[in-house]
Amino acid sequence: MEENKYSDNEVNSEENQSDQQIVFECFEKFVDGFPAIKYDVFLWKYQIFKKEKNFFYSKNLLEILGIDISEKEKLSNGLIPFIAEDDLSDYQSKFENLLNNDDTTLLEHEYKIKKPKGGFLYILEKIIKSKENGVLTLTGLSNDITIFKRSFSSLTHTIENLKEQIFSRDKFLSILSHDLRAPFTSIIGFTEILLNDNSLSEKERNEFLTYIQDSATNQLQFVNYILDWSNIKLGRIKLNPQKISLANLVYNSISNLTGMSIRKNIEIKTQVDDSIHIKVDERLALQAITNLLSNSIKFTPEGKKISIYSNRFNKDFVELIIKDEGVGIPEEHRSKLFNLDNLFTQKGTKGEKGSGVGLSLVKEIVEKHGGQIWFYSKENEGTEFHLTFPSMEDVILIIEPDQKLLEELRKTLTESFWMFKTITCSNSYKALELALERIPALILLNPNVELMDGLEFIKSLNEIIPNFSNPIVLLTENPKEIEKYQPYGVEKFITKPIDFNKFTEMISEILCARHF
Repeated sequence: MEENKYSDNEVNSEENQSDQQIVFECFEKFVDGFPAIKYDVFLWKYQIFKKEKNFFYSKNLLEILGIDISEKEKLSNGLIPFIAEDDLSDYQSKFENLLNNDDTTLLEHEYKIKKPKGGFLYILEKIIKSKENGVLTLTGLSNDITIFKRSFSSLTHTIENLKEQIFSRDKFLSILSHDLRAPFTSIIGFTEILLNDNSLSEKERNEFLTYIQDSATNQLQFVNYILDWSNIKLGRIKLNPQKISLANLVYNSISNLTGMSIRKNIEIKTQVDDSIHIKVDERLALQAITNLLSNSIKFTPEGKKISIYSNRFNKDFVELIIKDEGVGIPEEHRSKLFNLDNLFTQKGTKGEKGSGVGLSLVKEIVEKHGGQIWFYSKENEGTEFHLTFPSMEDVILIIEPDQKLLEELRKTLTESFWMFKTITCSNSYKALELALERIPALILLNPNVELMDGLEFIKSLNEIIPNFSNPIVLLTENPKEIEKYQPYGVEKFITKPIDFNKFTEMISEILCARHF
């Protein structure tokens, strides 16, 4: 018997084989006339006669399902070997029910096909059952709907996001309209009294004016927070990440709030490593830190202390902790802290007012940088906020014109201090560019470097990076040369030819002293 090119088994009769060939040839001529469906729709038949089972299929099935011709033997029992595992049980159950239930002649269902080379196809299938001359036949028309399913899933996700945004917007606008309106009632009331009541004493007038000023200031801050939050949320503010000293950000934040802390006699202690640099938008990161510190001052009683310190969170992020000895956050209100839909605000320890929006803005800024924010709090003991920012990789810069020595130094540092990236150059102008871009944790400097000598390089470095205080080590053949550099903060030198054991020990001491 001649082999049927559409089957993986022999058919039970030449007449049946001929019938199936005619059916599939007609189908293939049809799909050839419609290229749009040729690669999406295939036809198959599953026949049972006595104990013999045969599976026929159109030629484009192999191409649509991505089945290699060497694996076509697996089709002898139909599509079951290629059904995705999580759909297999349901598929078999429906298939058996169609075969064995005389009242069921039609099955429409969806399932996934696991492609041999990876990935899944979503199939929408209609199967019709018929029986003639003792032959039970299932005829399936299958349609690859993978693109549709993915588009539908994406569209559904977009719709759900839009629904959530609309709901949040409406709720937010409701809260916003109330919070914007409320203070103006009092402000208008006080201004009317000031305008119409001539019997007020100077003290009373000053009290009313102070209240108006405080209310107006708080409202301005509230509006600014809302504008910043919405601009970040909507992508109107584009991040401009740069390499920034975390310590400088913290000191600038403290400087901005010095008046607040002095009025309440609050001591702010810092332990932030000067060598830590983060990759952030300076303005936004400063705003986030300042908001958190302002909150800590607001909710800390007079005479207490606030601590700010940093940690290496992991190889990619730096952690900043702001810990106060304040009133703490009641447990029932903790879930509201970063939620604009359910604003929570309370007065500070000296009656300072807040909007409840600041922390939502901080969270948005931190997450925009890929970081996280969380807190721990205990009533009457204090609160500590933790936030992470992306760190800039610490680097060691070697400035040495001798290429052989340069490579030896690079190799030694890479092997012994793998947590630092070693960068190299042979001339001072390129070194200044690298120093400005990467702010190295350590510089190894040949004083006889090309284009400008070591002293000129250090003077230029201090001009382009004010207050640069990271260590510089001279690579010199003349130990007395260090005396010229000491007024510029250079205290260490390594004598050539270099003893690499002593070199490694010295670098280790310098870096340990710097980081720990």
